[in-house]
Amino acid sequence: MTDIVDHNRHLAAVHAGALVKGDKSVVIAGSSGSGKSTLTMMMCLNGWKFVTDEVVVFSNNVISGAPRAFCLAETLAEKLFGQTVKFVKGIKRDKNYVYINPQQVNIASGGNNSAVTHLIFPKKSLNENKIKQIPLSKAMYLLTDNLFDICCHFKDKLDILIDNIENVSAAELSWNDANSAVKEVADK
Repeated sequence: MTDIVDHNRHLAAVHAGALVKGDKSVVIAGSSGSGKSTLTMMMCLNGWKFVTDEVVVFSNNVISGAPRAFCLAETLAEKLFGQTVKFVKGIKRDKNYVYINPQQVNIASGGNNSAVTHLIFPKKSLNENKIKQIPLSKAMYLLTDNLFDICCHFKDKLDILIDNIENVSAAELSWNDANSAVKEVADK
């Protein structure tokens, strides 16, 4: 899919999760290990509709997703779901992970073709949960860090991102407790 996006100057794909609840559409962008999947899963378990956990495609002021299985640390998945869910196991960055199909754990999906209202950039913290508003210029910089396959049409990809985020609220989220972090995002 990223090959299609890369060669289409009207689409931009970002490594991110996306969720929808009411009139809010949240994109959680971050590199592997930032807590993107954990926060996306926890928000889904708190009533948000799942769009994607891996690839958000921006186009014509709306997002869509390439839904894939959640990739969670094995210990978190066991804590959340116990033995009731059969996991596909894998190793990523020398840690044990499991892959969970959202339908397998009754996660509601929907929200493709929604306009983005909020961008969240998580980073794990040893301290408290804290959400801090950031300027859109910094959000743009952080989004470009997470673009997929940007070898073609780079300026066009930037224009797409700019068009899609010019009216959103953007924030960095430092977090150490997922449940509290979900509340921070929901209250934003």
